[in-house]
Amino acid sequence: MSVTVKNKAELERILQECLNSAMSEDLLDLPIEIRDNLNSIFENIDIATSGYLNLLTCLVCSSVDDSIDPRYHRRPGKGMPAPEVPDGWFSGRTVSEKIIYPWMEAHGFRTAKSGWQTRTFERPNPYTLAYPENIAFIKEPFLKILDFASKNKSKSALLVTYLLKKEIAYKTKKQILTSNVSKNRIGNEVLITDIISSLQEQFSLPNSSHLPVIAVYSIYELLFGEIEKYRGLALRKLESHQASDLRTGAVGDIEIEDSDGDVIEGVEVKHGIEIDITILLRVKEKILKSQVKRYYILTTHNNCSNLSNDITTCIRQIYHDHGCQIIINGVLPTIKYYLRMCTNPSVFINHYSKNISDQKHVTVEQLENWEKIQDSLNT
Repeated sequence: MSVTVKNKAELERILQECLNSAMSEDLLDLPIEIRDNLNSIFENIDIATSGYLNLLTCLVCSSVDDSIDPRYHRRPGKGMPAPEVPDGWFSGRTVSEKIIYPWMEAHGFRTAKSGWQTRTFERPNPYTLAYPENIAFIKEPFLKILDFASKNKSKSALLVTYLLKKEIAYKTKKQILTSNVSKNRIGNEVLITDIISSLQEQFSLPNSSHLPVIAVYSIYELLFGEIEKYRGLALRKLESHQASDLRTGAVGDIEIEDSDGDVIEGVEVKHGIEIDITILLRVKEKILKSQVKRYYILTTHNNCSNLSNDITTCIRQIYHDHGCQIIINGVLPTIKYYLRMCTNPSVFINHYSKNISDQKHVTVEQLENWEKIQDSLNT
């Protein structure tokens, strides 16, 4: 039989059984090489979440029926190699989106909405060792694990259990760190220079594009209690940095609205990216139908203020056509400037600590780093 969403009860039963086993102290009998491959997948989840969910989907479907080959994630196309059993394939994309993703999300595990929405994974080729697409970061362990599972189908559930066991340990560690970081308050005066240095250290960590957004949002929270021009306005809730503005309908990463609910100020934050005309034109597309009067494009890139002639011309044209003032600057220079305007700049640290604790895409490594920074600043 092929596995599809019609097998929902069986798929969820397998997931629950794997979760129950993962929470036990039982040792898992897997070859060292496969453990190493699973560890490699786990270590790259934050930059390869789609691939991780994809792998789980393949293994769970194989666990439902041992006639299923975990490498055959869709009905084989014409001219494609077929599994040994005629119906030994599964509907990877629909099972992933309708069953595996919601289950992972409900249990607070790291996940993506689908592993099959990119060209890398959607091809009709089975995931054999000869799979031609460039699976970034995890190709070798991904294919080797599925090759092992195709030859040892009774081990598929054990592979899922191993990954869930590691995810439970990660989740527990993150919960402890999140609690510590959110509760650790800075009670002493901190130099603005030290605050900026701390942020520079944070931003240098891997997979940190969301951290500058959180930092800018945190300085806005401080400004709302200090600056007269923001009285009567509201700072919209910080959304997940994983979703694009075009998909969510947001004007920018950060939005300020007036009493009528219209966004009148927006901020786009880039990490390590030099602002060019392409970025500016995308911003133009978002603001032309809005009421925004001021828009900041901020970046952590070193070249954050040397604007080309085409950018300057475009900024003037947007102001002439729409009335929106666009300001391009650096993230850290902007934060440093606003900190100088605040009565107690140290309070920024507490805002940032709370906000990185609230954002689920902040990693354990980033929380560990910030906890150490808190300790060094709180002396």
